Amino acid sequence: MGDGSALVAEFGGNRIQRIDLRDGRCLGLWGKPGRGKGEIATPWGVTVLGDRVYILDSGNNRVLAFKRPDLLKGGGA
Repeated sequence: MGDGSALVAEFGGNRIQRIDLRDGRCLGLWGKPGRGKGEIATPWGVTVLGDRVYILDSGNNRVLAFKRPDLLKGGGA
């Protein structure tokens, strides 16, 4: 993400995790298992394009998008 962190799609964990690449520390978690708003089912991939994060939510046959975490007030977890 250009700040020493990365977003990881946790396929079995049904969430996205932001980690510190220097020490592996968790900087934030997004999503929970399910099919509704804010829920993810078997995310296959995650990417950042501009100021947006896109998640391939393969279990729900959709692509989710949200504002990049470092642009959210307070770091956004």
